[in-house]
Amino acid sequence: IDLLGRDFAARLRTRYAPLPKEIDRIVIVTLDDETYRVSGQRLPFPRWLHAQAIDGFMSVQPLAVAYDFVFGGAGYTAEEDETFKQSLKKAHRIVLASLVGSDFEEHGPSEDFLSDTVVKGPINKYPTADGVLRWGLPYFLDKETGEQKWSWEFATLFQAGLVKPEEVSLHSNVLWARPLEEKGFQVPVNAHSFYYFNYFA
Repeated sequence: IDLLGRDFAARLRTRYAPLPKEIDRIVIVTLDDETYRVSGQRLPFPRWLHAQAIDGFMSVQPLAVAYDFVFGGAGYTAEEDETFKQSLKKAHRIVLASLVGSDFEEHGPSEDFLSDTVVKGPINKYPTADGVLRWGLPYFLDKETGEQKWSWEFATLFQAGLVKPEEVSLHSNVLWARPLEEKGFQVPVNAHSFYYFNYFA
């Protein structure tokens, strides 16, 4: 009942509440049949193609670009890895996805791809008892250093400059973040500190 109630509340909020003006600044780029037809490629796409995409994204000066691809291991060739690396070097405010395994080790893009302006964020999501993905952790703790590894969503907010890590706090099972132009936002959190990520919808 609790989960259905949360789902219903989220649907009501997105259907009837006024949408924040920031939503007009978000562009979702997806892969579909047309992508495959035009590119002539299949997954996993060669990294030179991702390099071209990043160059294109940077040409319109976005606040941030969040990639939900985990660029683990090597590409098809060393040359395409270098092309991808060079595009990332010229880019700014990029978030690449990583995955935290059951051993709490973070697996993701090569450190060669990362910099002060290109970061990674865990993209893990977790199903509830009915098999629906609803929960995510706002951050993971590094097993060795205890450092907070902010999730892909929060890393994107930080890269875009919409909120700072020190402006995110947990109070009474609610995750608060400010300023987002001072109004901030709040997301429900369960007893295990998982946040209900559909509230980002």
